[in-house]
Amino acid sequence: MTDISHFSDLFQSLSSQIEQISRAVDELSFRSGAELDDKSCRGKPRSGNRKTSPSEVSTRLSLLNVRQLIQARQLRDKYFPSDLFADPAWEIIMCLMEARLARSKVTITKLCKLTSVPYTTSLRWVGHLTEIGIIEKSDDATDGRRVFLRLSDKGVASFQNWYIHSSGSQ
Repeated sequence: MTDISHFSDLFQSLSSQIEQISRAVDELSFRSGAELDDKSCRGKPRSGNRKTSPSEVSTRLSLLNVRQLIQARQLRDKYFPSDLFADPAWEIIMCLMEARLARSKVTITKLCKLTSVPYTTSLRWVGHLTEIGIIEKSDDATDGRRVFLRLSDKGVASFQNWYIHSSGSQ
């Protein structure tokens, strides 16, 4: 074995180990039950997120990727009138995708705070997105008055497909 092939094998072994460690760290962060704060869907990544390699960005949708998308989307409001691009359905979908990746529960009230979408508009869009199977509702077992919202498997698949095709990774 030449010196170059030895280093190549060593590099591949180290890369594989780093990837395994990275997955373990992701899994541990998900298990911690991280809650979304009122600023999470406003695109301000919380500390502790590991950096994502360029190959992961193009092939794997991560919590950090979604937060970057939200931040980029909201950056428009800095340069254009905020009502010019009103898209409450997309705001809701992105916020619920972030919550799903963070394994966090979101109520309609919390959704309104996170997205800055007015309550009645949120209710209307949540109803529509539920009807078409993008969002699922579940009752809170401890408080019958509260309902949790979650992006459905269909919604997640649609978001992932959009992400893959929009990032040129198809």
